[in-house]
Amino acid sequence: MPSSTQVRFIDRVQFADGQRLLASDLQALEEYQREMRWLHNRSLHQPGVASGFAVRGEKGAPALVIEPGYAIDALGRELVLAEPHTEPVPPVAGDGAGNPVLFDLTVSYSATLPESERRSAPCSNATHAVRLQELPVFCWVRVGSPDAASLRRQIESGERILLARVEVLNCQLHQRVSIAQRRNAKPSLHPYVFAACSEVTWEIENDQVGVHGIRVRAAGGVSTKAAGFRTAPHYFASLRDAHKIEIERDGSRETVLIETFAEISNPQPERFDFSVLIPRFLFNGTNTSIEEVRTAIDERIQDEEKGLAWRIEWFGVEG
Repeated sequence: MPSSTQVRFIDRVQFADGQRLLASDLQALEEYQREMRWLHNRSLHQPGVASGFAVRGEKGAPALVIEPGYAIDALGRELVLAEPHTEPVPPVAGDGAGNPVLFDLTVSYSATLPESERRSAPCSNATHAVRLQELPVFCWVRVGSPDAASLRRQIESGERILLARVEVLNCQLHQRVSIAQRRNAKPSLHPYVFAACSEVTWEIENDQVGVHGIRVRAAGGVSTKAAGFRTAPHYFASLRDAHKIEIERDGSRETVLIETFAEISNPQPERFDFSVLIPRFLFNGTNTSIEEVRTAIDERIQDEEKGLAWRIEWFGVEG
Protein backbone atom coordinates (compact mmCIF):
# COMPACT_ATOMS: atom_id res chain seq x y z
CA MET A 1 0.00 0.00 0.00
CA PRO A 2 1.16 3.58 -0.54
CA SER A 3 2.90 5.24 2.36
CA SER A 4 0.97 8.50 1.96
CA THR A 5 -2.75 9.17 1.76
CA GLN A 6 -3.99 10.89 -1.38
CA VAL A 7 -6.20 13.89 -0.56
CA ARG A 8 -8.76 14.96 -3.15
CA PHE A 9 -9.90 18.57 -3.32
CA ILE A 10 -13.39 18.86 -1.82
CA ASP A 11 -15.63 21.95 -1.69
CA ARG A 12 -17.24 22.65 1.66
CA VAL A 13 -20.96 23.39 1.18
CA GLN A 14 -22.32 26.73 2.40
CA PHE A 15 -25.98 27.76 2.75
CA ALA A 16 -27.67 31.16 3.00
CA ASP A 17 -31.06 32.35 4.23
CA GLY A 18 -33.62 32.29 1.45
CA GLN A 19 -31.43 30.13 -0.77
CA ARG A 20 -33.25 27.74 -3.06
CA LEU A 21 -31.90 24.28 -2.40
CA LEU A 22 -31.60 21.84 -5.27
CA ALA A 23 -31.00 18.12 -5.13
CA SER A 24 -27.43 18.77 -6.28
CA ASP A 25 -26.81 20.97 -3.21
CA LEU A 26 -27.88 18.25 -0.80
CA GLN A 27 -25.97 15.63 -2.80
CA ALA A 28 -22.85 17.80 -2.53
CA LEU A 29 -23.31 18.01 1.24
CA GLU A 30 -23.59 14.23 1.47
CA GLU A 31 -20.56 13.79 -0.82
CA TYR A 32 -18.45 16.13 1.33
CA GLN A 33 -19.25 14.19 4.50
CA ARG A 34 -18.59 10.88 2.74
CA GLU A 35 -15.24 11.95 1.29
CA MET A 36 -14.03 13.34 4.63
CA ARG A 37 -15.08 10.12 6.35
CA TRP A 38 -13.23 8.01 3.78
CA LEU A 39 -10.15 10.21 4.22
CA HIS A 40 -10.31 9.62 7.97
CA ASN A 41 -10.68 5.87 7.48
CA ARG A 42 -7.74 5.39 5.14
CA SER A 43 -5.53 7.72 7.21
CA LEU A 44 -6.09 6.12 10.61
CA HIS A 45 -7.10 2.55 9.81
CA GLN A 46 -5.82 -0.29 7.72
CA PRO A 47 -7.99 -2.29 5.29
CA GLY A 48 -9.79 -5.13 6.99
CA VAL A 49 -12.71 -6.20 9.12
CA ALA A 50 -13.65 -3.77 11.90
CA SER A 51 -16.50 -5.78 13.43
CA GLY A 52 -18.76 -8.70 12.62
CA PHE A 53 -18.63 -10.45 9.24
CA ALA A 54 -18.50 -13.81 11.01
CA VAL A 55 -18.52 -16.66 8.47
CA ARG A 56 -20.15 -19.97 9.37
CA GLY A 57 -19.88 -23.18 7.38
CA GLU A 58 -19.49 -26.81 8.45
CA LYS A 59 -17.99 -29.69 6.52
CA GLY A 60 -20.36 -30.95 3.84
CA ALA A 61 -22.41 -27.74 3.61
CA PRO A 62 -23.34 -26.48 0.10
CA ALA A 63 -23.33 -22.86 1.30
CA LEU A 64 -22.03 -20.69 4.12
CA VAL A 65 -23.61 -17.88 6.12
CA ILE A 66 -22.07 -14.44 6.52
CA GLU A 67 -23.23 -12.48 9.54
CA PRO A 68 -23.75 -8.69 9.53
CA GLY A 69 -20.54 -6.73 9.75
CA TYR A 70 -18.52 -3.62 9.00
CA ALA A 71 -15.21 -3.45 7.11
CA ILE A 72 -13.00 -0.79 5.50
CA ASP A 73 -11.14 -1.09 2.20
CA ALA A 74 -7.90 0.57 1.09
CA LEU A 75 -9.75 3.68 -0.14
CA GLY A 76 -11.46 4.14 3.21
CA ARG A 77 -14.85 3.06 1.89
CA GLU A 78 -17.19 1.31 4.33
CA LEU A 79 -18.42 -2.19 3.52
CA VAL A 80 -21.64 -2.69 5.45
CA LEU A 81 -23.76 -5.83 5.69
CA ALA A 82 -26.93 -5.24 7.72
CA GLU A 83 -28.52 -8.70 7.45
CA PRO A 84 -27.19 -12.27 7.34
CA HIS A 85 -26.21 -13.34 3.83
CA THR A 86 -26.06 -16.87 2.43
CA GLU A 87 -23.34 -17.47 -0.16
CA PRO A 88 -23.34 -20.71 -2.20
CA VAL A 89 -20.10 -22.70 -2.33
CA PRO A 90 -18.36 -22.49 -5.73
CA PRO A 91 -19.67 -25.25 -8.04
CA VAL A 92 -16.35 -27.07 -8.32
CA ALA A 93 -15.97 -30.85 -8.14
CA GLY A 94 -12.24 -30.78 -7.34
CA ASP A 95 -8.84 -30.26 -8.93
CA GLY A 96 -9.24 -33.21 -11.31
CA ALA A 97 -7.18 -35.54 -9.16
CA GLY A 98 -9.70 -36.02 -6.38
CA ASN A 99 -8.30 -33.24 -4.19
CA PRO A 100 -10.19 -30.23 -2.81
CA VAL A 101 -9.72 -26.74 -4.28
CA LEU A 102 -8.95 -23.68 -2.13
CA PHE A 103 -11.09 -20.56 -2.48
CA ASP A 104 -10.94 -17.20 -0.70
CA LEU A 105 -14.20 -15.42 0.07
CA THR A 106 -13.86 -11.66 -0.40
CA VAL A 107 -16.07 -8.64 0.11
CA SER A 108 -15.76 -5.33 -1.78
CA TYR A 109 -17.44 -1.97 -2.16
CA SER A 110 -20.24 -1.57 -4.68
CA ALA A 111 -20.76 1.79 -6.36
CA THR A 112 -24.11 0.56 -7.70
CA LEU A 113 -26.57 0.03 -4.86
CA PRO A 114 -30.12 -1.37 -5.02
CA GLU A 115 -32.99 1.04 -4.47
CA SER A 116 -34.90 0.73 -1.22
CA GLU A 117 -37.40 3.59 -1.68
CA ARG A 118 -38.78 5.63 -4.57
CA ARG A 119 -40.94 8.77 -4.46
CA SER A 120 -42.81 10.75 -7.06
CA ALA A 121 -41.86 14.33 -7.73
CA PRO A 122 -44.46 17.15 -7.25
CA CYS A 123 -46.46 17.94 -10.37
CA SER A 124 -44.97 14.91 -12.10
CA ASN A 125 -45.77 11.25 -12.52
CA ALA A 126 -42.08 10.36 -12.58
CA THR A 127 -40.59 8.61 -9.56
CA HIS A 128 -37.05 8.85 -8.30
CA ALA A 129 -34.96 6.74 -5.94
CA VAL A 130 -34.54 8.54 -2.61
CA ARG A 131 -33.02 5.70 -0.59
CA LEU A 132 -30.27 3.24 -1.55
CA GLN A 133 -29.49 0.08 0.39
CA GLU A 134 -25.90 -0.37 1.57
CA LEU A 135 -24.89 -3.74 0.21
CA PRO A 136 -21.35 -5.00 -0.49
CA VAL A 137 -20.31 -7.47 -3.19
CA PHE A 138 -19.12 -10.98 -2.30
CA CYS A 139 -16.77 -12.84 -4.61
CA TRP A 140 -14.93 -16.17 -4.61
CA VAL A 141 -11.25 -16.10 -5.64
CA ARG A 142 -9.57 -19.39 -6.46
CA VAL A 143 -6.21 -19.71 -4.70
CA GLY A 144 -3.28 -20.18 -7.07
CA SER A 145 -5.30 -19.68 -10.25
CA PRO A 146 -3.57 -17.58 -12.96
CA ASP A 147 -7.02 -16.42 -14.08
CA ALA A 148 -7.54 -14.80 -10.67
CA ALA A 149 -4.30 -12.79 -10.72
CA SER A 150 -6.06 -9.41 -10.97
CA LEU A 151 -8.43 -10.29 -8.13
CA ARG A 152 -5.48 -11.47 -6.04
CA ARG A 153 -3.77 -8.10 -6.56
CA GLN A 154 -6.93 -6.37 -5.35
CA ILE A 155 -6.83 -8.49 -2.18
CA GLU A 156 -3.16 -7.61 -1.61
CA SER A 157 -3.82 -3.90 -2.15
CA GLY A 158 -6.85 -3.90 0.16
CA GLU A 159 -9.46 -3.08 -2.48
CA ARG A 160 -11.04 -6.44 -1.66
CA ILE A 161 -11.23 -7.66 1.92
CA LEU A 162 -10.58 -11.35 2.55
CA LEU A 163 -13.17 -12.84 4.91
CA ALA A 164 -12.46 -16.58 4.89
CA ARG A 165 -10.78 -19.48 3.09
CA VAL A 166 -12.53 -22.73 2.27
CA GLU A 167 -11.73 -26.12 0.75
CA VAL A 168 -14.26 -27.22 -1.88
CA LEU A 169 -14.78 -30.81 -3.01
CA ASN A 170 -17.82 -32.08 -4.91
CA CYS A 171 -19.46 -28.64 -4.72
CA GLN A 172 -19.49 -28.59 -0.93
CA LEU A 173 -17.21 -27.65 1.95
CA HIS A 174 -14.50 -30.23 2.51
CA GLN A 175 -13.51 -28.71 5.87
CA ARG A 176 -14.80 -26.06 8.22
CA VAL A 177 -14.35 -22.44 7.18
CA SER A 178 -11.00 -20.84 8.13
CA ILE A 179 -10.83 -17.15 9.05
CA ALA A 180 -7.11 -17.17 9.94
CA GLN A 181 -6.28 -15.26 6.74
CA ARG A 182 -8.48 -12.20 7.40
CA ARG A 183 -7.04 -8.88 8.55
CA ASN A 184 -8.29 -6.55 11.27
CA ALA A 185 -9.01 -2.92 10.41
CA LYS A 186 -8.38 -1.74 13.96
CA PRO A 187 -4.85 -0.55 14.75
CA SER A 188 -2.90 -3.31 16.42
CA LEU A 189 -1.67 -2.90 19.97
CA HIS A 190 1.50 -4.72 18.93
CA PRO A 191 3.98 -4.01 16.13
CA TYR A 192 3.25 -5.65 12.80
CA VAL A 193 6.06 -8.04 11.85
CA PHE A 194 6.51 -9.80 8.52
CA ALA A 195 9.40 -12.06 7.48
CA ALA A 196 10.35 -13.71 4.19
CA CYS A 197 13.21 -15.17 2.18
CA SER A 198 13.61 -13.52 -1.24
CA GLU A 199 15.42 -14.52 -4.39
CA VAL A 200 16.84 -11.54 -6.31
CA THR A 201 19.02 -10.72 -9.30
CA TRP A 202 22.52 -9.61 -8.35
CA GLU A 203 24.98 -7.15 -9.90
CA ILE A 204 28.44 -5.92 -8.99
CA GLU A 205 28.35 -2.26 -8.03
CA ASN A 206 30.47 -0.07 -10.33
CA ASP A 207 31.48 -3.31 -12.10
CA GLN A 208 34.88 -3.33 -10.38
CA VAL A 209 36.77 -3.96 -7.15
CA GLY A 210 36.64 -0.90 -4.91
CA VAL A 211 39.13 0.39 -2.40
CA HIS A 212 37.45 -1.54 0.40
CA GLY A 213 36.49 -4.64 -1.59
CA ILE A 214 33.64 -5.91 -3.74
CA ARG A 215 30.15 -4.53 -3.28
CA VAL A 216 27.37 -6.72 -4.70
CA ARG A 217 23.82 -5.41 -4.68
CA ALA A 218 20.33 -6.69 -5.37
CA ALA A 219 19.38 -5.22 -8.75
CA GLY A 220 16.06 -3.41 -8.36
CA GLY A 221 16.06 -3.90 -4.60
CA VAL A 222 14.08 -6.38 -2.52
CA SER A 223 10.30 -6.39 -2.94
CA THR A 224 8.24 -6.44 0.26
CA LYS A 225 4.78 -5.97 -1.31
CA ALA A 226 3.56 -9.26 0.16
CA ALA A 227 3.91 -7.78 3.67
CA GLY A 228 1.34 -5.03 3.03
CA PHE A 229 3.18 -2.42 5.13
CA ARG A 230 1.39 0.94 5.29
CA THR A 231 4.50 2.93 6.25
CA ALA A 232 8.21 2.30 5.87
CA PRO A 233 9.10 -0.26 8.56
CA HIS A 234 12.41 -1.03 10.21
CA TYR A 235 14.05 -3.67 8.02
CA PHE A 236 16.58 -6.29 9.05
CA ALA A 237 18.23 -8.51 6.46
CA SER A 238 21.13 -10.89 5.90
CA LEU A 239 22.40 -13.32 3.29
CA ARG A 240 21.38 -16.91 3.74
CA ASP A 241 23.74 -18.68 1.34
CA ALA A 242 26.81 -16.47 0.74
CA HIS A 243 29.46 -18.33 2.71
CA LYS A 244 31.54 -19.77 -0.10
CA ILE A 245 32.38 -19.28 -3.75
CA GLU A 246 34.07 -21.59 -6.24
CA ILE A 247 37.17 -20.22 -7.99
CA GLU A 248 38.69 -21.85 -11.07
CA ARG A 249 42.48 -22.11 -10.82
CA ASP A 250 44.91 -24.16 -12.94
CA GLY A 251 42.11 -26.22 -14.48
CA SER A 252 40.52 -27.15 -11.14
CA ARG A 253 37.88 -25.54 -8.97
CA GLU A 254 38.65 -24.44 -5.44
CA THR A 255 36.06 -23.51 -2.81
CA VAL A 256 36.86 -20.31 -0.94
CA LEU A 257 35.04 -19.24 2.22
CA ILE A 258 33.94 -15.61 2.24
CA GLU A 259 32.47 -13.20 4.76
CA THR A 260 30.02 -10.41 3.88
CA PHE A 261 28.84 -7.22 5.52
CA ALA A 262 25.23 -6.33 4.69
CA GLU A 263 23.79 -2.84 4.19
CA ILE A 264 20.14 -1.76 3.93
CA SER A 265 19.22 1.59 2.38
CA ASN A 266 16.21 3.50 1.01
CA PRO A 267 13.56 1.66 3.07
CA GLN A 268 10.03 2.02 1.68
CA PRO A 269 6.72 0.25 2.43
CA GLU A 270 7.02 -1.97 -0.66
CA ARG A 271 10.80 -2.41 -1.03
CA PHE A 272 14.29 -1.67 0.22
CA ASP A 273 17.77 -1.58 -1.30
CA PHE A 274 20.22 -4.25 -0.19
CA SER A 275 23.93 -4.75 -0.83
CA VAL A 276 26.82 -6.69 0.69
CA LEU A 277 30.50 -5.82 0.94
CA ILE A 278 33.16 -8.52 0.61
CA PRO A 279 36.17 -6.80 2.28
CA ARG A 280 39.54 -6.75 0.59
CA PHE A 281 41.41 -7.37 3.86
CA LEU A 282 39.91 -10.88 4.19
CA PHE A 283 42.25 -12.09 1.47
CA ASN A 284 45.44 -10.40 2.63
CA GLY A 285 48.14 -13.02 3.13
CA THR A 286 46.13 -15.79 1.40
CA ASN A 287 46.52 -17.61 -1.89
CA THR A 288 43.31 -16.02 -3.16
CA SER A 289 43.14 -12.49 -4.49
CA ILE A 290 40.11 -10.21 -4.31
CA GLU A 291 40.19 -9.98 -8.11
CA GLU A 292 39.76 -13.77 -8.40
CA VAL A 293 36.73 -13.60 -6.12
CA ARG A 294 35.25 -10.80 -8.20
CA THR A 295 35.74 -12.79 -11.42
CA ALA A 296 34.09 -15.85 -9.86
CA ILE A 297 31.11 -13.83 -8.65
CA ASP A 298 30.71 -12.16 -12.05
CA GLU A 299 30.77 -15.54 -13.80
CA ARG A 300 27.99 -16.81 -11.54
CA ILE A 301 25.92 -13.68 -12.18
CA GLN A 302 26.31 -14.11 -15.94
CA ASP A 303 25.50 -17.83 -15.81
CA GLU A 304 21.84 -17.94 -16.91
CA GLU A 305 21.43 -21.56 -15.77
CA LYS A 306 22.87 -21.36 -12.26
CA GLY A 307 23.08 -17.67 -11.48
CA LEU A 308 24.26 -16.28 -8.16
CA ALA A 309 21.91 -18.17 -5.85
CA TRP A 310 22.24 -15.90 -2.83
CA ARG A 311 18.93 -15.54 -1.02
CA ILE A 312 18.06 -12.70 1.32
CA GLU A 313 16.37 -13.40 4.63
CA TRP A 314 14.61 -10.31 5.90
CA PHE A 315 11.91 -9.10 8.23
CA GLY A 316 10.24 -5.76 8.77
CA VAL A 317 8.80 -4.26 11.94
CA GLU A 318 6.06 -1.62 11.56
CA GLY A 319 4.69 0.33 14.48
